[in-house]
Amino acid sequence: MPPAEPSVDSQSAELDDFLALAMHELKSAVRQIIAEAAWLDARIADDPALETLREVVRDVRGQADLVAALVEFASPSGRAMVQSGPELG
Repeated sequence: MPPAEPSVDSQSAELDDFLALAMHELKSAVRQIIAEAAWLDARIADDPALETLREVVRDVRGQADLVAALVEFASPSGRAMVQSGPELG
């Protein structure tokens, strides 16, 4: 007898768990980069590399916004909204 197929609910729960873990790891990395860049910024006030560092921080914050959007999309409520489509008024 072949093994039973996992239910859609259990697959969805596993996917939700995976996405939550992946998003947490991404957000942790982004927070660390921003913290280290702020630390460097405080120590190299007159260095020509400061503007490059600030550009990196802006880019990383943009990536943080993207991660936040992915987290929202990956959440059950975000997927339900996409699946049902926008309400037309």
